[in-house]
This record gives sequence, C-alpha cells and structure tokens, in this order.
Amino acid sequence: MLWDTATRKIVSRFDDISSVWSLAFSPDGRSLVSAHGDGSIQVRDLNERRRTVGFDGHGSHVLVVTTSPDGKRTASAGKDGAVILWNAETEQKETVLFGHETRIVNLAFAPDGMWLASFDQDGVLIRWNLANNAPQWKVKAHSGSECLAISPDGKQLVVTNETKLILFETENWRAIAQQDVNSNFTRISFSPDGQSVVTGSEDGRLIWWDATTLQKRIEVKEHSAAISAAVFSPDGKTLASADKDQIVIWDASSRTRITTIENQAIPVYSLAFSQDSKRLMAAKRDRTVRVYIHHQMRWGQQLD
Repeated sequence: MLWDTATRKIVSRFDDISSVWSLAFSPDGRSLVSAHGDGSIQVRDLNERRRTVGFDGHGSHVLVVTTSPDGKRTASAGKDGAVILWNAETEQKETVLFGHETRIVNLAFAPDGMWLASFDQDGVLIRWNLANNAPQWKVKAHSGSECLAISPDGKQLVVTNETKLILFETENWRAIAQQDVNSNFTRISFSPDGQSVVTGSEDGRLIWWDATTLQKRIEVKEHSAAISAAVFSPDGKTLASADKDQIVIWDASSRTRITTIENQAIPVYSLAFSQDSKRLMAAKRDRTVRVYIHHQMRWGQQLD
C-alpha cells in the first residue's frame, strides 16, 4: 500500500502474487523497489502508479533490497548468498558479487555510495569496493548475526549477535572495540550525531553505548517484551522504541522517558519519523499505519 503522508490516506494498492520481504524508496521518491519471496525484484513508478520493470536474477527468496544514496544503483541479496547490483537508470544488471556461502540478512550502502556492506546469517561481513566490484575486506564477525548499522559519516560500522557487540573502522575494517553481551539484540542504530549506538534486545532492554569505545552509557528497561523497532528522529532529539504492547518516546539527550503510547494489544513492526521530527508513524500487525503527532510538548495519536 502507498500512503499519502499529508492526508494519511491510501493513494494506491499494489497487489502481488508473492510475499514482500523488503521495500526501498529511491532517494528522489519517484520509485519504489520491492523484494519478493519468489526471487523477483519489482520497481514501480509512483507518479504513474505502475510497475516499470521486474528484475529476476536470484535463485531463491530476495530478503533485502536497498538503493544507493544517489539513486543510480539498487542492491539486492537473499537466500542464494549473492549480492546483485542493478543499474537503476538503464534497469539492467550490472554485476553479481559472490563471497557469501549462506543467506544474506543485511545490506547497506555507505553514505557516500562508494562501498557496500553485506552481512550473512553466519556472521560473515564483507565490504565491497564498488569501483571494481571486489571485496575490499572480509571477516567472520561472529555467528547467528543479523544486526548491522553504519555511522552517519561512514567511518564506522557496528554488528552484533547474542554474545558480542563489535565496532569496526570501515576504511581498513579493523575491529576497534568490542563488548561481550548477554542478550540477543533485535535492533541497532547510530544516533544522527554519530556519538552513540543504541541497541534493543529480546528481553526489552535499551542500551546506549559510546560509539568510540562501546562502553555502556546507560541501560533502561521500560519494555516488558522484545523490542521490535527503535529509531531516532532526524533532529536527534528523540528516540522511539516499540514492543508488542507499547511505544515509548525518549529524550535522546537525557535518555529519559517522555511518554508511553499503548498499542491496544496490536504489535508494532516498524517505526519511522517524518523529516521534521514532529510525526511518528507506526506500522502494526492489524495492517494499519498509525500516525502520532508532537504538539505542544505532547505526543498523541492523530489518526489511522
């Protein structure tokens, strides 16, 4: 479904015969790329509300898709262990990157678009040099991994699983800090200023870590269930986290709770702030997207 964020109404619905695993907008907002369980990748023109092209280069489920910051490339990966780069302008396959032996669970372009990081379920992390489409660096970070985040300046990358949190320097992929942990993390992200890393875990804990040393700054536990989403507002002032029962709004500077929004027993799968940081959208299991607005220092539900 495509939503108009000004009117909060559905403007178009795209039906498909295969499950959708991942979505990515082009940077200019004109196209939507989707990855599917049948191995296909669909690109839709959002002005004309139609499919413009379909890619079919993977041998199995496509689990993740992302677009480069300049919008000229699309990268896809999944169960077959291959990363495919597509030219978004010519709609042709550029190259296939082989280096993983198992399914790829995470994929991210660097902020400058010059390199790409891929991460598989066995914890193998690869930095791909997109000038020659070759691995610039490859390491076995740890096993059972899914969480990956790149710092806003592209100089650091953090990965995690249930036992370790590891911070890499992306230029030479040197591990510069690591911490042993005793929780399985479900979400990880850098703060917009790049000074902190925040993790959310299966047992409901949020932890702020120093982005240079990975020393724990503060640990809070307002959630009673696994954290399903944790996002910073673009202005860096607010953090929103969610579990199956509630959404918690945090002051990102003081790490204190501002307010709690009950979910009415409808789990939240994803959160996203508007660019002005005044609206928070929550995608829920009942197929609704709920919009919460920040007004006169308070957060309240606006409409579905």
